[in-house]
Amino acid sequence: RSSDLREEETKTRNMTYDLMGIIVHSGQASAGHYYSFVKDGWEGGSGHWYKFNDTVVEKFAMDDSILETECFGGLFKPKTVDMDPVMRSKNAYMLFYKAVSPSFSESSQPTGNGREEARNERGEDELSQLTALIQRGEKSALFPARMPARIQRAVQDENLRFMQNRDVFNENYFNFVFNLTSANQNLISDHESDLGTCSIKLAVHFLLNTFYHTESRLRRDLSDWTKLIESLLQRSSSACRWFVDFLGSKDGIRHIKPLLLECQCDERRSAFSQIFVAALENFIQRGGNLELDCDVLLEHLLSLLEKDVADHFKTCSQYMTLMSAYARLKPPQGAKHLLSKNAFLRFLAFLVGPSTVNVNLSESSSPGNESERDEVESGTRRWTARQLKEIVSLHAILRIVITSCDLSSLYDVSETGADAFENNPYYFVDESELLSLPNSLQLAVFRIYREKYIQEILAACREASNCIDDGIQLACCLCWANWNYSRVFLRLLLDDLTCLPSNELKPLFQILMSIMLLEDSLQLKKLEYLIKGESVRSSLLTIMEENSSQDGRRSYQCVKFLVNLALKSETAADYLRQNTAQLKWAVKWLNKQMFDYYWDSEFVPNVSNESSRSKLLQRTISAQGTLEEANALLKQWTGPQSRASPSSSPLPRPTESLPSDDDFGDERNGKSDDYDEDKDIDTTEKGEAEESEKGEDGELENTAEGENQEPKSEPVVRETDFEEIDD
Repeated sequence: RSSDLREEETKTRNMTYDLMGIIVHSGQASAGHYYSFVKDGWEGGSGHWYKFNDTVVEKFAMDDSILETECFGGLFKPKTVDMDPVMRSKNAYMLFYKAVSPSFSESSQPTGNGREEARNERGEDELSQLTALIQRGEKSALFPARMPARIQRAVQDENLRFMQNRDVFNENYFNFVFNLTSANQNLISDHESDLGTCSIKLAVHFLLNTFYHTESRLRRDLSDWTKLIESLLQRSSSACRWFVDFLGSKDGIRHIKPLLLECQCDERRSAFSQIFVAALENFIQRGGNLELDCDVLLEHLLSLLEKDVADHFKTCSQYMTLMSAYARLKPPQGAKHLLSKNAFLRFLAFLVGPSTVNVNLSESSSPGNESERDEVESGTRRWTARQLKEIVSLHAILRIVITSCDLSSLYDVSETGADAFENNPYYFVDESELLSLPNSLQLAVFRIYREKYIQEILAACREASNCIDDGIQLACCLCWANWNYSRVFLRLLLDDLTCLPSNELKPLFQILMSIMLLEDSLQLKKLEYLIKGESVRSSLLTIMEENSSQDGRRSYQCVKFLVNLALKSETAADYLRQNTAQLKWAVKWLNKQMFDYYWDSEFVPNVSNESSRSKLLQRTISAQGTLEEANALLKQWTGPQSRASPSSSPLPRPTESLPSDDDFGDERNGKSDDYDEDKDIDTTEKGEAEESEKGEDGELENTAEGENQEPKSEPVVRETDFEEIDD
């Protein structure tokens, strides 16, 4: 036995092998792709190499250098001289060899015709062995004469699917279906209901089952398909009815989640959402009833909120757009149907977190105690600023539902009397069509989750520019003739104005301006609260004073707000006229910032006072305009005969003395290379400097000759002296 093993080992050691096949892995250990190279090297073969890559088989010219590139892996030196060695991503994974013959020494190897004869003998011997093997297999039924039926059916089915996909996912077929669907478009009407129904069925089934699942190069006319379906829905009521019924059926519902949330293509999600909305709008315009015909459909859409929307957050914007359109359907039918499904609390739970909102809050629930409310308000935000941009339509949904309800029961009658029931111009529907206010919504918005929801509204307005309109509309509607809600809203808004960076305050001032311009019976009371504040809370004036030396941009935005408010509202102008000192201090501070300090040009970047992260106030044209408007208001209110004395409203002095012209040395007088005369306010001229230093009240300071003398004109400022940037 040992001799036989040694003989077999000797034969194996002397055997020659030809490389016949290679399986290659391209990629990394965690992911990649497999393909193979096969040599046609059997008896009678051509000897050529072929590359098998999925369904593609092609002839491949293989030599030693290509073999190394395709299969060896490892590091290689790129032809570019300066580049470091690079790791190849393609490696041979498995090698296939064919035993050819024992190797011979050089002396024993045949030459010429002898070598050819030896090769023929080996081939005949191998062929005879293979023939004998096949014959033995056939006798033992290892190789049946025909392919097994199961395998044959599988091969036939696979071939049929291949041919069907080849013919169906074809541009010519797509054009044929589109032409067939639109051929009778102009003939479709309510009188030709069967024709409209057949056309919409063909179009919808083709889109949902074929067109939306093809590659992008074949979807070039997606907008044409969308317009065609919208046209069919507008022309035929039967087509519209069938489509809405289909969306609510089991067959239609199975397409909603894949095409509205799971699909990674924005174009397809938008197109599906667009025809979805078109179907609902045409259905309701033709007398459809949402609660009777769309109940199952709406319940399925709302059920996606619990888990699927959050799991597909990056692709949920079209879902929110669809639900926003649903809420707008024939006001207030869409909002009414949403309220019947408890949709408001479900959307609120999605916004602030399901753990903080009880979506099963019943109509008979009590308002809850203060400790419960504090616990809810102390929670952190669920979504980040970047995530919030995907769900901006969520705030539109909540706004539409709230403003479709009658809020007159919450008006502060004790403060406003009969005027409390004056028309609220911010309702989404006419007051005759307002829905009754559900107790659950009242508790959620005005009691238990009041502060948390207000914080979400303010955050959305700051972080998403396309959410500001919904935020303003909702804030004005909720604050109308409702002092308790207005007080909390203003308090939280003032807190944000105090703490947030100054470059994030512009949307907040927009909301604040809208609330202050509400011409309800509480307008003056809101204005007093804004200016004076509460005993332990900041007011707008305290924000200006506390930041006048540290954060000039924040104080400037407060001054600009007061000036604009006085120009837009007679009530605000009358209030500030009676309290002139409130505005006078702000004007003096801004005047000092604009004229009394020397700023070198390198500290005046091309930025706005409302968008820059810096805390340094810039001398922009807008700031100069604000100062001029404020001075004009004070002139109008006080006049030469009634100017206040300088000591009536003293300006806080900085802790350090202001720099004089001498402190700048040659850099000021000699005009260094970095100094830009056209960018800075020129305070070096003697006449202007003398006028800006006369008196602490600036523009309103009386002269020593008497009160009846005309006021001194403020320093002449050229437009080129300011940054041409409008806030």
